[in-house]
Amino acid sequence: MPKYRIVLVVLVFLNVLLASRSGAEDVCGNITQDTTWSLNESPYVVTCDVTVDPSAILSINPGVIVKFAAFYLFTVNGTLNAQGTAEQMITFTSGRTPQKLGDWSEIYLTNLSGHSIFKYVRLEYSNNGLHAHTVSPTIEGSIFENNTYGIYLENGSDPVMKNNNTKNNLEQGIIIW
Repeated sequence: MPKYRIVLVVLVFLNVLLASRSGAEDVCGNITQDTTWSLNESPYVVTCDVTVDPSAILSINPGVIVKFAAFYLFTVNGTLNAQGTAEQMITFTSGRTPQKLGDWSEIYLTNLSGHSIFKYVRLEYSNNGLHAHTVSPTIEGSIFENNTYGIYLENGSDPVMKNNNTKNNLEQGIIIW
């Protein structure tokens, strides 16, 4: 009888473990072609630095959650089209427990990137939040909280910004450098 209990416990454990990973998608490395991240594959777990190549567009659908497993950088040399809705925001967050400020690096829009769009995005627990270098993204209806900096703009970045909220960021909600 004890043998069957052990097998049962192992089967229950494996079922719980697999159910908790249901739909999760690990992401790592370069995105080299147009790609869409959908809600049914969410959450996306960043397991190393990610780069959107100059010729690629990464589109993220409403309600998608992107979790960073550690202090990884998300670089955009192409275009990031993250358009959530008020009811289904896109979330970039820490995958650690407990979550804390600076758990992951930043979303870095380089001077090579196209016109990126952030509508109804929640970005939390990062170091530099959304970092724009000599580019002008659209940022609308988004929340930047529990970061070192919420939005970091440098070298003439001139974003179109409307109805955003920065709160509980360690240094500043928005820094222009």
